[in-house]
Amino acid sequence: MNSLVSDGKPRLLLVSYDFPPVTSAGMYRIVGMAKYLQRMGWDITVLTVKDTFVHKTDASLRLIPEDVRVVRTDAFEFRRVRRRVMGGSGRAGIGRAGEKGSSGEEGVGILERILTVVFDAIDKLFSFPDAKAGWCLPLFLKAWQLVSRERFDIVLSSSPPHSLHLSLLVLRRLKHFTWVTDFRDPWTIPGRGEKSSLGFRVRRSMEKAVIATCDYVVANTPGNRDALLREFGRRIEGRVSVVTNGLDVELDVTGSNTGSPPVDCDLVYMGELYPGMLDAYARAVRAIKEEGRHRIPLLWVYGRTPGPAIRRVAEDNGVSSWIVHKGRVSYSRSRQIITDAKALLVLLPHWDGHETWVPSKLYSYLFSPSPILALVPRGDAARIVEETGRGVVVDTEKPEEIATAIVEFLKSVDSGAYAGETNTQVVERYRMESVMAELNDVLGCCTGTAFGRVGRPGGVVTGSVI
Repeated sequence: MNSLVSDGKPRLLLVSYDFPPVTSAGMYRIVGMAKYLQRMGWDITVLTVKDTFVHKTDASLRLIPEDVRVVRTDAFEFRRVRRRVMGGSGRAGIGRAGEKGSSGEEGVGILERILTVVFDAIDKLFSFPDAKAGWCLPLFLKAWQLVSRERFDIVLSSSPPHSLHLSLLVLRRLKHFTWVTDFRDPWTIPGRGEKSSLGFRVRRSMEKAVIATCDYVVANTPGNRDALLREFGRRIEGRVSVVTNGLDVELDVTGSNTGSPPVDCDLVYMGELYPGMLDAYARAVRAIKEEGRHRIPLLWVYGRTPGPAIRRVAEDNGVSSWIVHKGRVSYSRSRQIITDAKALLVLLPHWDGHETWVPSKLYSYLFSPSPILALVPRGDAARIVEETGRGVVVDTEKPEEIATAIVEFLKSVDSGAYAGETNTQVVERYRMESVMAELNDVLGCCTGTAFGRVGRPGGVVTGSVI
């Protein structure tokens, strides 16, 4: 743990929900901040939660740099109450309609339905503006304590959850400190929701208040930066930069993969699949199958995405034998699979706002020898694949066109004639160390000191994207 004396080093208070033992993709960005900014001379204090209601593993605690000070607070999450009352899944322990409950009594299904309705209503109340809103008050109180007792050169709050910025917004209106907001994903701009709903309008008002009050904004992709500039114009011109995500190539991925089975498939997809993301690919595979002239590609899907959802999409398109859910694997194993794969698949739907999405898996893909097939809309993810020369972009949702692209891509890979030429210089920009050097520059600009390598307020930092 650091003492309150920083030996003249610039001091950073880093506020994030995602931090070990959390195992989210965003956690690696925050750990990268702590690790590499510390190497660059910053004294780091991380303010995070004590216990979380998300995927976690104690093994990730080893990623925390030894001299980084970590302050944890409690967080109220109503879903904990729901789970305790209704069982491990939120429903277990209470019988379904027409069935006997655990007590053997008929009709317990009615109680389940009543509790579900009640808990759904309460959950909505405690989950606005997002599911982690219960952290806002404990976060505010601890941040108040830290900022009151200690001197920090920068307070950097990183989201999602976006509600954490609200705690810093209130604190900033009560106390003065230099505040930088880091959006690992955009909040509402560009819009990815029903813009006519009252909840969306309230969240957008919250976002505007945060961005108007903070000293500097870090966006995670050029597309998201441009969307903010279109929305706010001159009000934020000169105080928004892009610091993309990247891969920490120093993380140890050896030692646990000895004897692992071979990756015996045509394409690998690693990570979560959101509703609608697999549909276009499945329709294209069905088109290949129906045409009957080409070998049908075999896709293995790894990650925490529910297997039934994947199987349902595959079954609906009659391609269950060619889209196989392999389940979750460790981080080290996932990196090994990505390295061993014949080819890698990136998927994004062509929905409003998704042109600025860059899946976190793409950064691991960039540093593997496996070529990438990206079925994505024209936007930030497509730009990264093309600029790095790491693969082929297909920016259509037409099944026949996607099918043709898949067949031609895999033919070239199978024959060893794949014509991609990796631009190593561009790929290297997506190393976590390079990304954090760019963030270091931004923080130096914000303080008006020599902490960063440059002093260009409003400079566009093009490191790496999340």
